[in-house]
Amino acid sequence: MRCHRSGNIGERETGHGSRETFPETRTPYPVSRNDGAILLTVLIVILTIALVGATMMALFFTVLSLGQTELDRARALYLAEAGVAQAFHLLKSQAGLVVSTESQQIIPPTSLGEGFFEVYNDFSQSTITSIGVSHSVKRAIQVKYNAF
Repeated sequence: MRCHRSGNIGERETGHGSRETFPETRTPYPVSRNDGAILLTVLIVILTIALVGATMMALFFTVLSLGQTELDRARALYLAEAGVAQAFHLLKSQAGLVVSTESQQIIPPTSLGEGFFEVYNDFSQSTITSIGVSHSVKRAIQVKYNAF
């Protein structure tokens, strides 16, 4: 098939020796051979920006999660310290009373803020162990004291 152009009308030979004429169509904008390359370049730029954005979002949420974990670790430590302070107060108020010679829980789990603490006392070794818990993060403090 060959296409002949004459003026605004296009002609085309059909397979049987006759010719078919049709009006010439024009595109609303000039067609360039680079149109496909530009589309591909724009697509690559958009995908690159999306990938960088997704990476930055993942990094942001990782940093946020690590910050929350550090905050829970600090809270658990402060809760354990509060347990030690309360245990010393309790032991001072009960000075002279020997309750037991083995380890026992002297302060049951006590809520404070966004967590809780519990305290154990080992009378035979004169140690207090306080455990602070905040959002499943546990911190323990063990303090040795002089028994009178």
